[in-house]
Amino acid sequence: MLEQIKKGLDKTLSFVCVLFLGIMVICVSWQVLSRYVVHVPSTWTDEIARFLMIWTCLLGSAYAVGAQRHIAIDIVPILLGPKKRAILDVFINLCILVFSLVVITGGGWYLLAKVFRSGQLTIALNIPYWIVYIVIPVSGLLMAFYSLYHLLNPKPPEPVDPLADPAVSSVLD
Repeated sequence: MLEQIKKGLDKTLSFVCVLFLGIMVICVSWQVLSRYVVHVPSTWTDEIARFLMIWTCLLGSAYAVGAQRHIAIDIVPILLGPKKRAILDVFINLCILVFSLVVITGGGWYLLAKVFRSGQLTIALNIPYWIVYIVIPVSGLLMAFYSLYHLLNPKPPEPVDPLADPAVSSVLD
């Protein structure tokens, strides 16, 4: 069941990120054309592109956690054996789980509550700022789900040849 949920989230997140990226390209292209060709600058396209960039980065980060392609220092796991790599994977996923729940989700809800109470609106689009910031706790929950998924469904460490990587082989020499 978790596997189907993960696959559905993967497809949805990748589609949404690609869609948002396409909309950003269209908005920025329109902004350049309207400013330099038509000489009537568009005020709303910059704001849409900026907000979509925020959403794309945070949802893309959650997708990266799900694909286990998040930022990592890979020299340490390469130097460890399979059992120690498995223990390290558990530790990494526990750290991601705690960080995503406490900092991203908790801090995101705190920020969202403050922004919601303020009633502040965006300048060009005139939409509430909480709509922009709701992605923070949502992405935190998605990251927490993915890290929990990886804790419950650990994949066996892939065999690694440390000498295949020139950076690692220079350390071992």
